[in-house]
Amino acid sequence: MGFWGTAVFDALCDICAERDFGGAVPKEYAEPAFLMRQMNLRPHDSRDEKGQENGAEIIARALQAVIASGLVVENECFFLIDGWARRQPKVPKKSTERVRKHRKTLKKTAEKGNENETHMKRNETRFAKFQDVSETHETHNEKEKESEKEKEKKKLNKSKKSTVAIATGKSRFSDLTASLTAAFEGERQTAYLFQGAKDGAALKELVGIATDAEIMFRWTRGLKATGWHQVNTLAQLRQKWNDLATPVAGVTNTPPKPRNEALTPVGGGVETPEQFRKRQAELKRRLTAQGEPLMPELKEKWYAKNDALVAAGRVEDCDPDYLYKKGIKL
Repeated sequence: MGFWGTAVFDALCDICAERDFGGAVPKEYAEPAFLMRQMNLRPHDSRDEKGQENGAEIIARALQAVIASGLVVENECFFLIDGWARRQPKVPKKSTERVRKHRKTLKKTAEKGNENETHMKRNETRFAKFQDVSETHETHNEKEKESEKEKEKKKLNKSKKSTVAIATGKSRFSDLTASLTAAFEGERQTAYLFQGAKDGAALKELVGIATDAEIMFRWTRGLKATGWHQVNTLAQLRQKWNDLATPVAGVTNTPPKPRNEALTPVGGGVETPEQFRKRQAELKRRLTAQGEPLMPELKEKWYAKNDALVAAGRVEDCDPDYLYKKGIKL
């Protein structure tokens, strides 16, 4: 058949398998144009001996070569692939069909008498396995249903227990929540408005790391405090937990000012454009300050960079730590 004949025969077999034609390929599926698409061929992919593009003619001649070889038989409507049913593997039967067939075989064996008693027992043993397969499948479904019922029952019991605990107010979480909200109402003279999941997650975490007395102490202290230590929500209580600890005598607990705090002009009043420029430059130096590096090679680069800025007259762009070490004032 040659190269193209083999390719066309493979394409016909693929078409038959993909569409479950059972060895009989309709003629419209064997047209050259369709076969070329099935083989992912473009017109210039197939050429004749002279190099001219005539792919459809080449495919048509290849199909005739396949028919001439006897692998494909042509009739009115179909191209029949010889030996298709003979060469295809048999589809495995279902377990119920195997059981039914085996049951008939055992019945025939029993009717023959006791001459093949040993063989019959062996078959009965095999049949018992097939029977167990179907019974196990049904039993498995029943067990799954029972398992789902048990899960639903446990979930329902759990929800009932939690509902009863909340309703009676005997759980630690609910008791502590009631105490915290009562302290807030007594201090602020208004009802506490919960912040949703934020407050719930914060209180849950605090319950795991501290006692109720410690939580109440820091909550009360935060409600009465002013400034940084003031607490207005349970989420803020968790956020400022360390700051609300009992202070050590003689030690102040004033939080540091942020580095990007805006500068105010000296003497107050309306600042001039020059004062504004200097204030912005100082703010930029604060935000970009790095300090003297510890590594020797980085320290050399740091000094070289700032020395170059001083030499260029751009002292305002130098690192504040460098200016302090060199004693340079703006």
